[in-house]
Amino acid sequence: MRKTRFLWLILIFALFGCAQDSEQPTPTTTLAVVDLATDEPAASPTPEPTSTAMPKPTVTPKPTPVIPQITVENQPLTEEGVLVIDSVTSTDPGWVVLFTDDNGLPGSELGFAPVPVGLSESVNITIDPRAATTTLHARLHVDAGTSGEFEYPGSDMPVESASGEVAESFTVDFEMPLPLIEVSDQDISLDGVVTVDEVFALEPDWLVIHTYEDGVIGRAIGQTPVEEGQSTDLQVPIRWRDATAELVAVLHKDQETPGGFDAAHDLPVLSGNEPVTAQFTVQLPPDIFIYDQPIIDDKLIFERVVSATPGWLVIYSANDDQPDRIIGSVKVAQGINYLLEAEVAGNAATSQLFLQLHEETNNPAEFNFPVADPVATFDGQPVPPTMVITNPGNYLITTDQTLGEENEVIIPLVVTDLDTWAVIYTQNEERGLGEIIGKAWLPAGINRDVRIGIPAGMSGQTLLAVLHQDTRNPREFDYPDGDDVPLQRNRQIISSPFLLEEPPETDAFNP
Repeated sequence: MRKTRFLWLILIFALFGCAQDSEQPTPTTTLAVVDLATDEPAASPTPEPTSTAMPKPTVTPKPTPVIPQITVENQPLTEEGVLVIDSVTSTDPGWVVLFTDDNGLPGSELGFAPVPVGLSESVNITIDPRAATTTLHARLHVDAGTSGEFEYPGSDMPVESASGEVAESFTVDFEMPLPLIEVSDQDISLDGVVTVDEVFALEPDWLVIHTYEDGVIGRAIGQTPVEEGQSTDLQVPIRWRDATAELVAVLHKDQETPGGFDAAHDLPVLSGNEPVTAQFTVQLPPDIFIYDQPIIDDKLIFERVVSATPGWLVIYSANDDQPDRIIGSVKVAQGINYLLEAEVAGNAATSQLFLQLHEETNNPAEFNFPVADPVATFDGQPVPPTMVITNPGNYLITTDQTLGEENEVIIPLVVTDLDTWAVIYTQNEERGLGEIIGKAWLPAGINRDVRIGIPAGMSGQTLLAVLHQDTRNPREFDYPDGDDVPLQRNRQIISSPFLLEEPPETDAFNP
């Protein structure tokens, strides 16, 4: 029995050692274990069931959606005008377009380049560098119309994403010479010359001095040609009696039209999509501007008075063509005074009056001459008086013009000593009065900027403004079948011709 137990032990240890040394996987057969106390086989352990869990299904990958976008860095801008868009991603064939800046929004189009579907890198766009602003806008547009033809405004609209238009702003550093004007504030003498410190022009141009009021560039009052390159201490003669306290110097293109500077064709030079300008302030010489006029209701009306100091405008009667008695005065401020109204002693007025500027030296509320408030001086000399005629008769002033949006013409000035009609006529073949096409009733005195409606389609014709009397039926135009006949002077009808010009294709400061 002992021998049998010994043999079983040897067999078990041998089998155990073989299992440890073998590199093969352990068989799944379970060996019987013998109980040495009874020589009976021991009960085999119940094997654990093998897991039969199903494998997870493979997830199908989804493509990453293409998001339209533009990336662009700040960059220099040279005379070649080439700008680079770093990358453009588009879901459809389209365009990347460059715009100027207009108060933070895309303004005028500068240039564009086509882009295909997908990613495009280093897209070059060539623009006019003189038209660029410091900030530019790059915007993605779809090519929705004729393929390969940029149509905007039109079918090639901006591309919209969830956050709005697909666009990117960037700045440019101008690495090129730019046109400029530099001019200092200055006093204007009686010769009416403005000194401009420096002008840099890229080609032969015109340097033009304009009026400037309430932020608006007005009419040209003087000009001089400038050469390409730098010019210093330029002398520009101006019509200083038409000047405003603020003036602005503007570079205009020289289109070489006959007769020199032509405001309708020699448009402003643009840099950064804006005219090249320089604003400055001037002190004008003392001056009195008044139309000859009848004294209505004991009043005279002055169009403009320029005074170097606070002072007084004094009205003198005339005696032997010399100032005689003071018959009226009105206070003036330093600088330009518009539409001053002065009361006069009408019964003491003469057909000729003298107007004299006086300084204010004593009581600012009361004119006190000869005790104080002496005659004004300029450049060390007394300011000479101005003369006005108080019995000028009836007259009107016209100017060539374009027909306004309301189909109205404007008569700048009508001066009469009685109630009248201002009537617009066509001109017949003999340059005489044709048919009546418009009229307006006017009271006696000074009437400015009289507006009269006429039919449309009259541009290119010479018209006539004629004064008619208003007689039997006030404010009812009785002509040709009534008494409201044309007024005459020296047996000549009081009239003034003017040309109704064709409207310009562009505005001087909004080309």
